[in-house]
Amino acid sequence: MDRKKLHNKRFLITSGPLRAPIDAIRYLASTSSGRLGSLLAAEALERGAEVSYICGPGSVRPDPERLGEDRKERLKILPVTTFDDLMRTIGGELSSGTYDVVLHAMAVLDYVPGKASPAKTPSGRDRWTLTLVPTPKIIDMIKRWDPDLLLVGFKLEVDAGRRQLIAAARELALRSGADLTVANDFRDVQNDRHRALVVTADGRVEGEYRGKEQIARGLLGMIEKRISGGGIDAQGQDHTGRRDRRDRRL
Repeated sequence: MDRKKLHNKRFLITSGPLRAPIDAIRYLASTSSGRLGSLLAAEALERGAEVSYICGPGSVRPDPERLGEDRKERLKILPVTTFDDLMRTIGGELSSGTYDVVLHAMAVLDYVPGKASPAKTPSGRDRWTLTLVPTPKIIDMIKRWDPDLLLVGFKLEVDAGRRQLIAAARELALRSGADLTVANDFRDVQNDRHRALVVTADGRVEGEYRGKEQIARGLLGMIEKRISGGGIDAQGQDHTGRRDRRDRRL
């Protein structure tokens, strides 16, 4: 099999956790190791793509020792810490209009403290009340920044059955314009079984995988067919020649 069909295709992958400061030394954080994101990046590199990897603090990154020189040259690491860091970085990258695919796998904080103290909050209090405010949905902005790219969303639910996972993925696609959504349940991720459904924009299950390595291979195979082999996605968009259309705009 030709493993270089994604040659000259540009991927933007977000991965891992974010932090939101509470005071000078404490923070809230989302739970994510970033391991799946790192495997997605490694698989995209293996298939010939150029990858920009936005990763949160402590996130797993593709192992440079296992990549080889050619793949290391096609990997750009973009570390972020807070929601604002992520917003600036992803917005700046997508403003170029040169990306073909975004895989938004990062565990973004849905709520952050409304105000963080610049000093350390003293210990000994009977109670410390925090006011949390919602953050904007970055995935809903991605196709506004660049409507031509192929967007893969990730939806994590808790104690959800198959039907609920599909419905949640469908809702995300309707809201954000995601072409594919990886839907999984927190129990499976925690138990390291990581069962995932890949759902199209019209709610059809295109793939079902177990294990992070299998998810990465299966998902990249689907993406490869859409952007290198051409074809129509579930939203009726023709992804053949995506890069040519973009080049004519620049």
